[in-house]
Amino acid sequence: MLNLCRNTTVFIIVLFSLPALSNTLLMQHALSTSQGISAFYMYNLTEGDDKYKAEYTEVMASAHLHYLALQKEDKQLANELKPIWDKIHGSENFESTVARGYNVSSYIRLELRKYIDLLYLNISQANVNGVSLSEQLLLISLDVEMLSARFFDVANASMGAFSISGGDMAIDPVFMAKNIRSHLQIVKNQVQDELIENNLKTVLGKWHYIEGNVINYNQGAAYMLVYYNKNRIMNLISESRHQLLNH
Repeated sequence: MLNLCRNTTVFIIVLFSLPALSNTLLMQHALSTSQGISAFYMYNLTEGDDKYKAEYTEVMASAHLHYLALQKEDKQLANELKPIWDKIHGSENFESTVARGYNVSSYIRLELRKYIDLLYLNISQANVNGVSLSEQLLLISLDVEMLSARFFDVANASMGAFSISGGDMAIDPVFMAKNIRSHLQIVKNQVQDELIENNLKTVLGKWHYIEGNVINYNQGAAYMLVYYNKNRIMNLISESRHQLLNH
């Protein structure tokens, strides 16, 4: 009887942990994918700087590993993502951009946009709110990366902001930027670790510095500035999450 109770308890714990695990895998997949898309466009904006190609290859490989793990935990969701993911995660996307003089084909651009929107919609519908400070920081990272990916997309597009259609509006830059600011402030006020608090103060400052560029799409020439500060924000948040998890 005791063994039965123990087995039942373990089953219940596993049952309720599966959605949380698949949500985390989805967020990690989305984070790596957004980073990869930004690197992809930076490669084109810098006319073939190989360090961005190397970064793209590395983070997209990580995104694919998270996708494969997601397949095991949430096959239905993975199957929903699969048709577009199969089209966009290969390094062969670079070949056509070189041939076109580093102009991304409209086909690849639209597929990347569709995938980012699909990821964002799935994460918005998932039950991932406020589970822990670490997860709140992960969600902030996701918003920063997804907004940045859309910014670099528009900066690379020959028509700029005019290349965004009504169907690409799952990501609302103004709304997401407001969320980033408010959630950063909330988490900063809740932490009781001096290192994390200082990190988040720096993140708030750096986000304030690039927010206007990322939202307005009207200063495409600032893409190097945005990329550097976006990566610094990611590093500071990652360090803060690591600190939280080791407390």
